Amino acid sequence: MNKNLTCSPQSALVIGSANTAFDVIEDCYNAGIKTTMIQRSKTYLIPLRYHHDPRGLGIYDFLPPDVADLIVLSGPVHVGGQLLALTHAGLAAAEPYVCPGHPCSPSNCIQS
Repeated sequence: MNKNLTCSPQSALVIGSANTAFDVIEDCYNAGIKTTMIQRSKTYLIPLRYHHDPRGLGIYDFLPPDVADLIVLSGPVHVGGQLLALTHAGLAAAEPYVCPGHPCSPSNCIQS
């Protein structure tokens, strides 16, 4: 934020959801500015524990690196990405469903 501003904004609109947008939102939050984000498509935030799962990159915690490399790196990138997406989808499906602000379930959520 520019320290020389004569007035400070009370709210901001951030268009987009890439890394820079999240940096701007964090700066606005730290400055006490109410922020709204608009995006064209969904943004997926993946918990770090999903990456540590043995069905994903956590395999390196259970197998020697040369064996894990053979499993992780030997297939086509396109197939590996799909398998990782399925792994993350399975982990997400096991999470409890939480819809802030009102009671609903995944099948009847009014915010979807």
